[in-house]
Amino acid sequence: METTQLISVTRSSKNKPQLSIYTDWLTTVGFTPNSLVQFLPEPFGFTFTLCNSIPSYSKLARSTREKGGVLKNVHFCNIFKKPHLTVTGVSMERTGLLYGDKTLAHYEYGFVRARKIPEGALKVVTTPERIAGKFLSQLGHAAGAVLLATPQRGLITCEFQENGMERALELVRYARANRLYLLQLTDTRDKDRNIFKLDIPASCLARADILPDDALIVSYSDGRLQLQKSDFVVGLDFCLYR
Repeated sequence: METTQLISVTRSSKNKPQLSIYTDWLTTVGFTPNSLVQFLPEPFGFTFTLCNSIPSYSKLARSTREKGGVLKNVHFCNIFKKPHLTVTGVSMERTGLLYGDKTLAHYEYGFVRARKIPEGALKVVTTPERIAGKFLSQLGHAAGAVLLATPQRGLITCEFQENGMERALELVRYARANRLYLLQLTDTRDKDRNIFKLDIPASCLARADILPDDALIVSYSDGRLQLQKSDFVVGLDFCLYR
């Protein structure tokens, strides 16, 4: 099992950046109360690794310190009735994350890796085939607006087309000639809440190397909507394809 989750950076009583996670999914991936966890800082992110079966605690502690990390135990929060994991101090400061930053965490059994979500991101969606939400109706484009989508590895760039409906035949020909996709911003059934949606063809996702369960970071600027796949490979800024 592999999936993603949002984790926000809070602050400690000393006004320092802090991770304070109260969630049931910790147990799902093996981080049960009293579990030993290794926290390691990475550029604008971090990892958690489950360390219940170790030959030597002292060797693990020394190795963790050398990497700038810290060992923590998962606790059970009686107030929220959920597992609780907190990290603060120097190890947290080494991530470069600040109070209010949001990270996208990829987790599987015994391991979590998170990266900061870039500034300006509108939304993180986990259903790539259908991008939906009120945020789409706040971009300044009406329902029925036409977009021209260009798939690249890990990225789909959707450009709004002026007078798209009137230019439909022209745009269809252009899209076919250049192996692009025509998309349309439409209303959902919940019109009272002004929620729009954008359906992405499976072939477009496949050409962008985006899987059905991938998380996408959505951003918008100057008539261009970008759907960017999170990569989680160490060494890439913000863990995104470029």
